[in-house]
Amino acid sequence: MIFNEKENKWLTSTSEVEEVNLSGTKDSVDAKSVSMLNYVEANYHKLLDDCVSYINEIVANPIKCKLDVQFIDIGLNEWGEHSEFEIFFTAESDYLLWSVRFSYSEAEFRKDKPAAPFALSRRNW
Repeated sequence: MIFNEKENKWLTSTSEVEEVNLSGTKDSVDAKSVSMLNYVEANYHKLLDDCVSYINEIVANPIKCKLDVQFIDIGLNEWGEHSEFEIFFTAESDYLLWSVRFSYSEAEFRKDKPAAPFALSRRNW
């Protein structure tokens, strides 16, 4: 892992994604971000399916192709609660950068599915 002082975040990668950004200080990565990273790695393909399902519920033209994940932000929301992660990706045949933000909780009532999608974004790529 490498700390980016200019953007105040840690940069790492996984076996599936080259760029993963994590919250923390220059001294260490935030422990909740590490927990979310472990969850994302263990459930990567299921989370991509959740992204497609969530988008297809909201958008008129559904995504029917393979997603190409560009990067993942973990614990970098603007509220400072460090309880969210966001997956940024492109889809074949369009020129959009999509993202789906997930709420993450280790609470007992969500142990079976600690991450739930709740926000969608898309912009020209």
